[in-house]
Amino acid sequence: MDDATWLALTLVLTVVGLAVTVLALRRRGSAPALRALGITLLVPAAYLTDALPLVVRIGQEIGSWAVRLVFSPVVWSGVALGVVGVVLFLVGGSMMARGRGVTARRPAPAAEGADGRPAVGAGQDRAPAGRRGRSARQAPPAQQPADEGMDDIEAILRRRGIE
Repeated sequence: MDDATWLALTLVLTVVGLAVTVLALRRRGSAPALRALGITLLVPAAYLTDALPLVVRIGQEIGSWAVRLVFSPVVWSGVALGVVGVVLFLVGGSMMARGRGVTARRPAPAAEGADGRPAVGAGQDRAPAGRRGRSARQAPPAQQPADEGMDDIEAILRRRGIE
């Protein structure tokens, strides 16, 4: 197409866009009208930057791709495989979120020293038997330096059952 054809196409699309903008202003208000005006101004901007032929060519390529998509059984088998893959991914994530189908990790065996006894520090990630189910990470250190004023806070926490 020559430059006069592109100019005519630009003018027609801009006039149609302006008509839609006026209708949007009357029926829906100023915010939708501003959006419509913004889209309308993209057409002359594309013409002035010589991008209008590029936009038309991209539209033609998308159209030919869609035609190949609709009439090709090979492409439809690819679409079906993609849908099955997405569904399987979502179902697996849902099962993991509910804790189904996930095997529990087994704890690693304790490291042994040269004499066959457990190494120093092995198994320290387990909570002692008398700790009411708290893990070792939540347990306070054995000896903490006593801060002045912390005794009152600790007493309040003990009364509430928080240690």
